[in-house]
Amino acid sequence: MLPSLIRTIATILLVFLIDFAAAGNTTCAGNMTQWYTDAVGETACMTYQRLRQICNTNYEVPNFRPNTPGDQCDDQLQSCCCNSISWALSMLCMNCQWDVDGGSVNGIDAGIGAYGMYRSPSGPFCSPGTNQSLPSDIQAAVCNKDIKLANFLYDLFWSDGPWRVFSSSSVSPMLTV
Repeated sequence: MLPSLIRTIATILLVFLIDFAAAGNTTCAGNMTQWYTDAVGETACMTYQRLRQICNTNYEVPNFRPNTPGDQCDDQLQSCCCNSISWALSMLCMNCQWDVDGGSVNGIDAGIGAYGMYRSPSGPFCSPGTNQSLPSDIQAAVCNKDIKLANFLYDLFWSDGPWRVFSSSSVSPMLTV
């Protein structure tokens, strides 16, 4: 009786885990980025996934690595991820996923060069690389799909490639979408 019950529970857990993994990891572990969700209406991970799905309908947010960059711009069509807006969303998503008890209250920053690592997962930089904007066809698709990109994402960029966590109070004047 007991071995049968254990097998049944294990099967149920396996099905749950497979279903969870297939759905993409768009939920936040805590409320560090709740200010973003309140302003935009969805988590940064969901916005990041929806932006990437313009170019790759099968893209699902992975469980980000604990070191930056947590994800890579590695789609065959890279216009949706090869830009500073997608980079910023990926870092917000990383902070959303890794906001765990006992973690840094300051969040996860990316060091100099991390944007380059995000854009070059296997050699040369992805292209076309744009900073503080999206390619016009991708921007049109964002509007057509009603993907809300907060205005601050278009201004957020450090030329040497890092990304820094910021407080909600420092971006609250720019949270219009």
